[in-house]
Parts: sequence; structure tokens; C-alpha cells
Amino acid sequence: MDNCCLKIVQVEPAEIIRRRSEPPPNGGLKSIDSKWGAVTPGPFIIYFGNNANDSYFSTHEPGHIIQLLILGKYYYPLVAIPSLVSATFFPEHHNNMPWEKSANQLWYWITGENHPRNPLYFKKK
Repeated sequence: MDNCCLKIVQVEPAEIIRRRSEPPPNGGLKSIDSKWGAVTPGPFIIYFGNNANDSYFSTHEPGHIIQLLILGKYYYPLVAIPSLVSATFFPEHHNNMPWEKSANQLWYWITGENHPRNPLYFKKK
């Protein structure tokens, strides 16, 4: 199953709390191997290639699930659609868009996990 090109991961709210005590997988050493590393179209994450094992994605995409839990049906017009547009048409600015940074920040506040390439608004000192 390691050679699978698509992996869908369901993340339950209890899983978010459990992961708080676990270190990010793979230490963030694996490189991003595709233009689309992962997407979060609902209460699940679709990882492309082997990106589910990359802490760049595993410390960011679950933050979109937290956004979904907070925003409900407003997640799609406020986060999902703008995220797809910025990733497609403005990739050089995508990571610094508010819907992306807030996903990183929410995940960091809940778990303490952050990849150095995922920008935050605030970080504990």
C-alpha cells in the first residue's frame, strides 16, 4: 500500500486531541513530491503520493478540519474555495493567505505541532 498514489484519511475530533502527544511523522525530512500534496474537501483529507507521511502536510491539513468544525457550511465559501483558487492561481502567495495560516495556527494551538515552512500568526516562546 506504500505505492498508492491517493490516500484518504478520516480525522475525528478525538484523533486531533490524541495526536497532541505524538511527534509529527517523519520529522519533516521528506520533500514535497507533487504540486498538489493534499486537499481537505470535508471532514477528511486526501493526500497525494506519500504526502500523508510528510509533516509539512500532516501539520497543516488537519487544521482545515478544525476550520470546518468551527465554520460548518461556511467552510466552503470562506476556506475551501479561496484555498483552491489561491493554490491554483497564486501559488507563491498561497501559504500566507489567511485561510492557510489560520489552519496552521489552529493545529499548532491544539497540538503544538508545526512545520517550519507552515507560517503561523503566533508561536509560543
